[in-house]
Amino acid sequence: MEKICIIDQPAGIGDIFYTQKIAKQILARGKADKVVWPVLDHFIYIKDYLKDNNIEYIKKSKFKPPLNSFVVSLHTADQRHKNVSVMSAKYIDVGLTDSDWLSYFNFERNESREKKLYDRLVSNEDYVVISKYYGSPPTSLKHDIPYNGDKQTIDINFYEDVNLFDWCMILENASELHMVDTSFMYIVEKLNLKSKIKKLYSRFKPANFSHIKHIPKTVDWEFTQW
Repeated sequence: MEKICIIDQPAGIGDIFYTQKIAKQILARGKADKVVWPVLDHFIYIKDYLKDNNIEYIKKSKFKPPLNSFVVSLHTADQRHKNVSVMSAKYIDVGLTDSDWLSYFNFERNESREKKLYDRLVSNEDYVVISKYYGSPPTSLKHDIPYNGDKQTIDINFYEDVNLFDWCMILENASELHMVDTSFMYIVEKLNLKSKIKKLYSRFKPANFSHIKHIPKTVDWEFTQW
């Protein structure tokens, strides 16, 4: 009978990106034949971008534990491992290192969707992207991010029928990025960024980057204090 691993990490979406290695190593090491990953219903679009053999994303509201399955509960790992970052605790819990997490995080791009959003919002090629929201919707929070320049500013907002990956072209071609640490921090790791200025603001006040400072591998963020 097929052995199934259930990954208990329905949100945030950045956590799902960051822990791709865990699911793939469970499969590679023969601990399961298939991974089933329930996600919050409004995140189900990730199945069209994170396409991996033997990993199935399913709406949490539709999920029923299959027979011959076991659960890896990543979202509670920090309760079992104190004095480490919330993110690192997920890897410690399963006996893996997160140093190469980025090698396991890959997604397919939909350039037609990206260009549609780009053409809708970009009116000047020299523009700044500002991302002030953090946390999973519908309970997202925000911090106002200071910007005093004279370039066009594009705020990342919630639009109907626009998902996280649709912003890739806009992010990739921006001349500056000013962002609160959130799921976009993981996506831009896979993009060919043109921006020379990349400021990352903490979701905490006063600023605290201890939980995520080890995560960026390719982007040279300026960790910015409030």
